Amino acid sequence: MNKSHINEALDYFGRASLLSSIDTASVQKWVDVLKKKGNANSTINRKLSALSVLLNHAVKCEYLQKAPSIPRQKEGQGRIRFITDAEEASLLTLFSRWGRDDLVAYIQFLLYTGCRPGEALAIEWRDVVNGKVTFWKTKTDVPRTIPLTSKAKDALAYGESEGWEKPFSGINYKSFVLSWGRARNLLGFADDPHFVPYALRHTCASRLVQRGVDLRRVKEWMGHANITMTMRYAHLAVDDLAVAMNALEGKPRVVAISS
Repeated sequence: MNKSHINEALDYFGRASLLSSIDTASVQKWVDVLKKKGNANSTINRKLSALSVLLNHAVKCEYLQKAPSIPRQKEGQGRIRFITDAEEASLLTLFSRWGRDDLVAYIQFLLYTGCRPGEALAIEWRDVVNGKVTFWKTKTDVPRTIPLTSKAKDALAYGESEGWEKPFSGINYKSFVLSWGRARNLLGFADDPHFVPYALRHTCASRLVQRGVDLRRVKEWMGHANITMTMRYAHLAVDDLAVAMNALEGKPRVVAISS
């Protein structure tokens, strides 16, 4: 449960108010207020979800007889911004020129594991074993283990050479975000609101799909809670559509036979 979302709801409805006073109509009024504040539908849904958890818990504890129906807002898929090979090269070159090899390592690790920024910061040296890394602290609370690519290994080697207590204990995330913003401006992406650190995670997933990895494996690699999250990248699997086109054209599917 997101505490900040709960606190925002309690501030709106009144901390001294009875939970039974929160009904569907009052929730809709809160939604209208959130929209006027500029909250996106996806953000509103996260806040409504937190409120729903609170009210259902109250029912379970018998503080409330019945939880009201809470309307959800329609969410668009949104733009998925991934970084091209050329943009990756420019980004890493710029950070290297600034003498920020620590951030070069951090960016490479995020790119070639697809992990969330916080997941990388949370790993310990003992989580890196036999060419694999295990992320224990994840958004879904479900640990996952993935093999390390050569570039991900190189990224970890930097922290080891610096004697960091943890692989990325030398990284200050707030400082990284500020440096990223500076790099974005210098690279000509100041007007691109999607050129953010999280684009590194999108890039990993996009590359996996574009290079023929099936969606089930992409889901496991990325640690998505469900396949719906992974399906956001399905449109990038253009070869799948080519197979469908060839089927309609009556062309036989070519199957490679290994010798």
